[in-house]
Amino acid sequence: MRFAKEDFTLRAMLLCTINDFPAYGNLSGYSVKGKKACPICDDATVAPRLTYSRKNVYTGHRRFLSRYHPYRRMKKAFNGENESGMAPIPLEGDEVYEQVKDISVVFGKPNKFEKNAKYKKKSIFWNLPYWKHMSVRHCIDIMHVEKNVAESLIGTRLTFRERLKMATSKVIDPDTLDKLQADIVETLCQFEMYFPPSFFDISVHLVVHLVREAKLLGPVHLRDMYAFERYMGVLKGYTTNRYRPDASIVEGYIAAESRHEGRLEGKGTIGAKWVSLKSQELNDAHFLVLQHLTEAHPYIEEHMRILKLKYPKKNYKWLVEEHNRSFVKWFRVKVLDELSCTPNEVGETVKWLAYGPNTEVKSYEGYDINGYCFYTKRQDNKSTMQNSGVTLVASSTEFSSGTPTCNQMSYYGIIEDIWELQYTTFMIPLFKCKWAENKKGVRVDEYGFTLVDFSTQGYKNEPLIMASQAKQVFYISDPANDKWCVVLQGKRRILGVDNVVDEEEYDEFDDIPPFSEGLPSMPVEDNLETNYVRVDHNEGIWEDRDQAGN
Repeated sequence: MRFAKEDFTLRAMLLCTINDFPAYGNLSGYSVKGKKACPICDDATVAPRLTYSRKNVYTGHRRFLSRYHPYRRMKKAFNGENESGMAPIPLEGDEVYEQVKDISVVFGKPNKFEKNAKYKKKSIFWNLPYWKHMSVRHCIDIMHVEKNVAESLIGTRLTFRERLKMATSKVIDPDTLDKLQADIVETLCQFEMYFPPSFFDISVHLVVHLVREAKLLGPVHLRDMYAFERYMGVLKGYTTNRYRPDASIVEGYIAAESRHEGRLEGKGTIGAKWVSLKSQELNDAHFLVLQHLTEAHPYIEEHMRILKLKYPKKNYKWLVEEHNRSFVKWFRVKVLDELSCTPNEVGETVKWLAYGPNTEVKSYEGYDINGYCFYTKRQDNKSTMQNSGVTLVASSTEFSSGTPTCNQMSYYGIIEDIWELQYTTFMIPLFKCKWAENKKGVRVDEYGFTLVDFSTQGYKNEPLIMASQAKQVFYISDPANDKWCVVLQGKRRILGVDNVVDEEEYDEFDDIPPFSEGLPSMPVEDNLETNYVRVDHNEGIWEDRDQAGN
């Protein structure tokens, strides 16, 4: 039953452990050194000892060949003998348990073991009720096998490394595993023909067991140590004080995490300073904020209704211009009147919006928001990177034969200033941009590239946009004509930042699309959502002459 709200016992199962080979021995209790160092071959491990090197080597791979393979009869190429032995059969879990069940180890005190004992302790994992029923309890770590074997063979036997990659690929065809095992064994035998015995340490031998584990446990990428080792490399990179590496790693990790803080909701990064805006600039910025905050939408609709009732003979274009001119003052009076009544339903956000922003704004030369890193044009000129290009898509209202129609269009600009408006308890970041005029300065060539000409500056009366709704683009000079720039879409990296796991879900906006007044439409993607209002300019309004005279 779904949502039964009942208590239940959650159970977890340990499938296997993944470690380098020394840790393999620590967890399993098996001695991974000496004559019986292979825990899979166990007693059948072939490990002759080199007298002068004083080390055991792990050969005898001809046992894993098919019964009538010609290599079995080649004496001179190997150890001077025919090979009649067969590949050892790995012990099942219950058989291993019988070997370790009576081992008693008291930690912290000396313990006596038989000479050449295979197991030094009984692993705590045997306390799991299902552990002795598992065919593979500890996995061979392919990462360390590749590091110790494959990389040392570059330039000598590249095909061997290719076969290792086949065994460790994300997609495995079960029908090819037997052939892959035969190829690996044959290659190991060829190594025995040409390489000195000292080459065959335990890592080389473990390769012969990789296919077996792939058959039992599936693709290796689900149980290797690459991800953990890479991340350990990241953590070790934070070490600046070798005398206190643990504390150094903690400090470095916290510093790295703090760099992501604010990358989505907005955070100034470069050139912070306080500046005073002119009265008209501050009023335009405040009006832009009101147009785009959901809390102010009921007041916008009410103000438009009042204007329509008060001026019934005026056309829609005139009503919008009057709304743009008078709404800020009307909004302040309206909210303050509501606040004078007790009780009232005015929210905190609406209250501080009515009081308006501080006359001083915080200015930046760099700003991180929505997964992008933005710079002003001034900062771009000091940098080798370009981060000042922005674009946004807005709904535009066109007037044709007296009927307003809405279309989507794209705007392209360059950031000139970055401001944070301060509203006592919260702040709103804005970008002041230089915009290309869409009718004359934006076109799509025959190859489908969008070209922009910033010499045709447009929309000077509305340079501001909400920083949260800007997307980053890059402008590259057109080789055929320096006057034009080719627009390239920017990329952002937000997965994993502030718990974002789905970028498409993060991009979802409100269901109510805002609108724009008076710009010619341009083709944009059908699935592109708009979330922007552009209503405070008179440039480029299309309407019939008859309507214009009304």
